[in-house]
Amino acid sequence: MAKRIHYKKGFKYQLHHDYFEHIPIQPEQPIKTQFIKLDLHGNLVIRRGYAWDGVSGGCPDFDAMMRGSLKHDALYQLMRMELLNVKWRETADSMFKRDSKIDGAWHWFARRAYKALRWFGKSNAMAKKLKPVLVSPKP
Repeated sequence: MAKRIHYKKGFKYQLHHDYFEHIPIQPEQPIKTQFIKLDLHGNLVIRRGYAWDGVSGGCPDFDAMMRGSLKHDALYQLMRMELLNVKWRETADSMFKRDSKIDGAWHWFARRAYKALRWFGKSNAMAKKLKPVLVSPKP
């Protein structure tokens, strides 16, 4: 019988170095997963090896939006895992817009991406959106 692998689809990028930033999100308790840490003071660490899908919703992965998409995807993942309260969703969306502008995105483009997150992003922060674990070859 062949050995099996277990994997998840939907990722395009993988972080090469740890990323640290103080953010305005303060969870009720410290959060620590294999790749993401967020303490009570808003210190976010995303570990080397973290995989994410870049900018979503048909928006191209412009360089000016990659840092924001990394943090946004990590925070939404914590919400899907029910480790971070979804009340922080608007803050995560606002951080994406701010980061995109700081990193060089046109103001109107960052604002449109933010509006798309507000209109369509809620379901992506819900636990039902966890990526399934796939097995290959099939049993």
